[in-house]
Amino acid sequence: MSLDLIFPAGGSLLPTDHLYPLYGALSGVVPRFHEADGRFRFAPITGDPDGEGHLRLHAHSYLRVRVPDDAVRAALPLAGKKLDVAGHAVRLGVPAVRTLELAPLLVSHLSDAFGR
Repeated sequence: MSLDLIFPAGGSLLPTDHLYPLYGALSGVVPRFHEADGRFRFAPITGDPDGEGHLRLHAHSYLRVRVPDDAVRAALPLAGKKLDVAGHAVRLGVPAVRTLELAPLLVSHLSDAFGR
């Protein structure tokens, strides 16, 4: 079973396309992100696009990290860390832990584009 760790993310701006620099920053703190078994996953940090290639972080911005339930401790060193993501500072807070729940229905933002 996997769990999601939801880290509050503080800062001002990030590039809209920040996944690879974020991966590097996370791997620098938690080397298991870089392991070939791929048991650690993450999503982009949330924010509001500014229309100029950046995301503006806000009070509800967060980083979602998905880890196996037996590896939560390995990701906890991210709490309180200041990361350099493509030259932009991001401070991670203490994570909330969320269990994964089955979704009764999956919807894609592309479904309307294809008439489904």
